[in-house]
Amino acid sequence: MHEFDLNVLYFFNQTLASPWLDSVADILTNVRYWYAVYVIAGLFLIYRYKLRGVAIVISALILITATDSLGHYVLKSLVNRQRPCATPSFSGVENGTPSFSGVE
Repeated sequence: MHEFDLNVLYFFNQTLASPWLDSVADILTNVRYWYAVYVIAGLFLIYRYKLRGVAIVISALILITATDSLGHYVLKSLVNRQRPCATPSFSGVENGTPSFSGVE
């Protein structure tokens, strides 16, 4: 399974990598860029649905907190798999992004 993980990572990093896609991926995956969207969506729900909107926002916050905690503290320790980029063949990190360039 570990070899499969490395092959998939190498495939994406060697054949589909581009600086343009790296910047798009950073925007889509970095939670800091989404804070304003979350706040605007929450305010819209509260404005549009009043008390029900407050209940929706609170429910969403509880659900996100519970699933994130479950995934991080319970499932991660149950699966206990090392990330593929933690192998000795991993070449390093460039600009905060794992890079397999130069790895054969």
